[in-house]
Amino acid sequence: METTNSNIPAAAPKGPLLFSIAALVMLCLATGWLALKPYLLAEPQITPESTAWVYLIIYGFALSGLYGLVYRGVSVLSGMRLFSSKMVFLHVVFHLAGVILLILSAYQPDQPPILVGQGLLACGVLTFLLNLAASFRREGRPNVSSAFLVSSLLWLGIMIVAGIPFAKTSLIPFFEGTDWAPATLMLCLTGAVLNGIFGVSLGTTARRIGSRGEGLPLSWLAFILLNSGVAWLFAAITFGPPVFILICAGVYLLGQLVFLAGFTVMLQRRDEEVLEWDSKILYTSLWMLPVCLGLFVFAVWTRQVQAEAPLKPEAAALLALVLGVCVPAMVATFYQISSLLRGEASGEEAPLMVKLSQNVLLASFFNYAIGVLMLIPGAWLGIEKMLGLGTLFLIVGSVGFLGNFLFMLRPANRPASEQAAQAA
Repeated sequence: METTNSNIPAAAPKGPLLFSIAALVMLCLATGWLALKPYLLAEPQITPESTAWVYLIIYGFALSGLYGLVYRGVSVLSGMRLFSSKMVFLHVVFHLAGVILLILSAYQPDQPPILVGQGLLACGVLTFLLNLAASFRREGRPNVSSAFLVSSLLWLGIMIVAGIPFAKTSLIPFFEGTDWAPATLMLCLTGAVLNGIFGVSLGTTARRIGSRGEGLPLSWLAFILLNSGVAWLFAAITFGPPVFILICAGVYLLGQLVFLAGFTVMLQRRDEEVLEWDSKILYTSLWMLPVCLGLFVFAVWTRQVQAEAPLKPEAAALLALVLGVCVPAMVATFYQISSLLRGEASGEEAPLMVKLSQNVLLASFFNYAIGVLMLIPGAWLGIEKMLGLGTLFLIVGSVGFLGNFLFMLRPANRPASEQAAQAA
């Protein structure tokens, strides 16, 4: 296995860029879809269209973003190439074809496309796991970042093996009976996606700000609590009563708070005097996690007291977790990885184009955050006008994220001496 210089963009594999770009494109499609149908997730009944939207945002954006984060983060966190770049391209084909078929199958759930789509997603996951397992087989003593990444891969494998083949019902109704569908959704987001975000963000942020607090005991404690909470939540949502779900959610909440405490200490131990906006956006998105869990707990309690409650806390919890946490956290981490791979200076010494990119990132996040803050209460209370206006801000922010990411792929301006050394 070859090592790679994480400061040379050319050393970064090209395949993972397809996942990152696909994730942001699907985010733009999902926000545009909500703009056309703002009441999509607040309708009294689950419709094929709302199920298709969930497939797009979960499997299309969140899983694609996870793959892009992990694939691209390998070179930054471990300083080595992926085992096989060809397997990455094969994974792209499996995954995107599976997502398209799943979206189509939402309108005809009893037809073959849903089985073929699930099978292609499973083939993509197996390709992903084999490639990463081969890439990390020579790693030495694991750190907390790699531990989160390994747990993300394990939960992803469990989700595919135990979840997708049985998830023939809608992914949205969290508490209608005990079946695999809501548990699969929870395992995908909290087990696979969030663990991946935690692992990559810890490593990239520590390198971005020059911090020595990546492997704090608090981070290891958070790792144990978070994954214990995921395991018990999966069982509780599948088989257990609401009280059991609330207890398991409390364990996961404790893990979130411990992780945030460790992340805060890591930021305080930085070498850089001022945090860049990518680190600030990442930190802000992580603090949305307790809010999401609060909405989730309220949804469980509401459905236990009144099954036909007029409020829609499930939709609000889903939007808060995916749009409020996963999207800005992934975008900020995409930016950190790109900055580390480019090796350009930051702060006051940063080139003009880097400062411009930071300002575009900030402006996009500002519009996006306004949209999220309008969308969550709009979905909860069923206010269509608030949903419609919020999605407009969401579209502006999402398009800005995509444009800024593509802008970061431009060739880096390097000193002549460095270019000569690279050529040699």
